[in-house]
Amino acid sequence: MKKKRLEYYILIHFIFVLLLACFFLGTNLLRAFDLTKCSFYEMTNLYCPGCGGTRAVSSLLKLNVLSSFKYNAIVPIGFSIFLFYDVKILKSILKNDMSFFDNHKYIPVLFFVFFLVLYFIVRNVFLIFGIDFMV
Repeated sequence: MKKKRLEYYILIHFIFVLLLACFFLGTNLLRAFDLTKCSFYEMTNLYCPGCGGTRAVSSLLKLNVLSSFKYNAIVPIGFSIFLFYDVKILKSILKNDMSFFDNHKYIPVLFFVFFLVLYFIVRNVFLIFGIDFMV
C-alpha cells in the first residue's frame, strides 16, 4: 500500500512538472497571439484574482519572491501552501500514517479560497483609491 501511494505521489509531481513546461510554452503562445489582456479588467477596470499571475510565476521561478508578491500575492502564498502540505503528505506516505488525510481533507483548499476572495477585495479597494501595486 505504501508503494502504491508513493507511486501516486511521484505521478502527481510528474504531472506538475509537465504543467510547468506547458506554462512556459503557453505564455509564449499567448504573447504571439496577443491574448495577454484580461477580459475582466477590460470590462470593469478591476483586477481579477489571476491578474499578474503569469509574471508572478515567472518571478518566483527566478527566485525573486518580492517581485512575485508585487505582481500577484496568490502565487507565492499558494506555492507555500502547496509546498507545506506536499511535505506533510510525503512524510505521511513514508511513515504509512494516513491519519493526516482524514483530519485535513479540505483545510488547504478552504484556506486558499478564503485568501483568494480576500485578496481580490483588498487589491481592488486599493485600486479604487488609486494605489496600483502592479505598476
